[in-house]
Amino acid sequence: MKRILALTLCILTLLACVSPAQAASYVYVRQTDVFYAESYYHKNPNCAFAAHLDPWATVKLIKCSVATAEKNYCRPCPVCAYTFKPVFTGSFPKWTHKTPPYYLWSGNTEEISVDYFLPTSTLNRFGNVPAKIRQWCKTRNPSKYYAGVVRNDSGTYNIMMTNPTAAKAADWKKRLGCDFWVLEAKYSEKQLKNLQAYAAKLIGKYGIKYVDMGVPENRVKIGTLDNSRANTKKIYAAFTAKGYPLDAIYIWKCQ
Repeated sequence: MKRILALTLCILTLLACVSPAQAASYVYVRQTDVFYAESYYHKNPNCAFAAHLDPWATVKLIKCSVATAEKNYCRPCPVCAYTFKPVFTGSFPKWTHKTPPYYLWSGNTEEISVDYFLPTSTLNRFGNVPAKIRQWCKTRNPSKYYAGVVRNDSGTYNIMMTNPTAAKAADWKKRLGCDFWVLEAKYSEKQLKNLQAYAAKLIGKYGIKYVDMGVPENRVKIGTLDNSRANTKKIYAAFTAKGYPLDAIYIWKCQ
């Protein structure tokens, strides 16, 4: 009996030591002195996908739980934190640069010139994806899942899709006749444009001066002169009253 009791206590002790480590799920977010400086949280602390940092604030990388990040309206990064990983539908020349080929930026703040990295013949091979998408949209409406397209560091394109699948990627490649990366988005372009139209009506209120839709962020970006907690709560309340999801907007301080 004593052996059984001793064994039980030993097991409970081990579980007490192991469980917290197993239960902990930490992610990384770039944060200003008061607010998160981007719309995604990352599993990879070095990932800077779509990190549009506030140039007028001190930014630091913090470690927090998924629950804390999501409480502050951050969503998983489509590059390092979503279950669906970036998928390329073709092939491209050997990539020798520091940033992954599906990134949009060289470092965190400046857009790079893909023409500098790849020859014109290579760029032409990938085709003019945005123009082809606009042409296709005239005959078929993919707005149920299409969330926008942006050119990336490799000279190819990132097409954002909600609930992306291999079948959707194959369908797009067949119709566009060119190659691209597929990344996951939570909201479609149509959803964000509807939200953007409402946000535009708020310009002049709550210090709001700027409204735009960010494709890589998969958000409607709202620039305000006052991003204090009190004013931000008022902006959030305005969207909540209309039934809009708060993780579909990104509030930043403008000048």
